[in-house]
Amino acid sequence: MDTPTPPASAAPSNHNDTSADGARTPIITAKAVSKLGPRTLITIGVFAAIYFVVCYATGMLGLISPIAEVAGFMLGTLINGTVIMLFLVKTRAFGAMTILGFLVGLVMMLLGEYWAVLPISIVLGLLADLIVRSGHYRSKVRNIIAYPVFQLWLIGCILPIWLNPASYSKHISASMGRQYADGMVNIFSSLGVVFIILIVLIGALAAWIGTRILEHNLVHAGIL
Repeated sequence: MDTPTPPASAAPSNHNDTSADGARTPIITAKAVSKLGPRTLITIGVFAAIYFVVCYATGMLGLISPIAEVAGFMLGTLINGTVIMLFLVKTRAFGAMTILGFLVGLVMMLLGEYWAVLPISIVLGLLADLIVRSGHYRSKVRNIIAYPVFQLWLIGCILPIWLNPASYSKHISASMGRQYADGMVNIFSSLGVVFIILIVLIGALAAWIGTRILEHNLVHAGIL
């Protein structure tokens, strides 16, 4: 008497799941997500140093004039887009952007920036972490979105102008002169919204450029 053959169980697949409309959905693998171990923490420290060097170098333009200060903010945002895109590929761990935000905010505060730059950087780092995690650390679009969100920490540097322009002007006048201080107050008081929009737009562009550089150079070279 023949024994009925039980239905074969579905074998695990190493491929991405495919939905009814044919679109592939990403699967998180062990290699896709890392933990905040010693190696990841070292990587965060290295990239934090690189990121800060770019910020500091481009921020030196601010010694020229208030307009050059704005240009320095934007140039730093543009250059660091590639740095952060590579950072996201190298870490892929929840909390990496938050720690980066803490380190950047702490250094900027110790260098004399308004104290609120630290909590602002931490909160925006956490938001960036949530965005990249929602894309399973492999979504180009969400990685690109995360960068300008994080880069809005720059608001902490000019927040004193909005909160107390008279006090800020007096403080800056002591080191940079009255004309420079008045220029900073006039620019950021009247163009604050424009400044925020520029950070978002240039940040998104910089992140997109960063992903293109990674795709066309580092991947083909076997670095990633």
